[in-house]
Order: sequence, then C-alpha cells, then structure tokens
Amino acid sequence: MLRIDDYIKENMLTSAQLRELDCVSTIFRGRATMGMVESQAPVVIEHRSETDMNKISAMIQQLKQGKSLKTIELKEREDGSFGAD
Repeated sequence: MLRIDDYIKENMLTSAQLRELDCVSTIFRGRATMGMVESQAPVVIEHRSETDMNKISAMIQQLKQGKSLKTIELKEREDGSFGAD
C-alpha cells in the first residue's frame, strides 16, 4: 500500500513540475487527500550567559573561609565585591 501511495505522489509531483498538471491544484490535493505538508525550519534556541570570573573567584575565597553557599549573597555590592552581608 505504501509503495502504491508513494508512486501516486511521485507521479503527481513530477507531473506538476513538468507543468502537465496545475501546480496549485496539485499542492491542494497533496495537502488535503495525501497528508503532504511542507517541512518547517527547525526552531533554534540559543542559551547564552555571561560569567564574571572575578565574582566566581570571590565566591570561592568565601567558601575557603568557611562560609556556606546559603550565606553567600548573589548580589553585587556597590564596591564591586561579591559575598555575604
């Protein structure tokens, strides 16, 4: 059955390309009766983030001093330092 269906689709599309059939009618028939659809371009989602190595180094230093991650505040202070209040 699939071979017959593929054969019919291929003949229909080839005839439309050779202008033996009306292109618009062929597109409509392909969509309506044969379930043919145009492939969509894939949606590309980019995730970007910037990391300040100085902030990370400051956090590491605070961890080395015995502070826990829960106590380290993730806000930058006015003086540019990073750490707990």
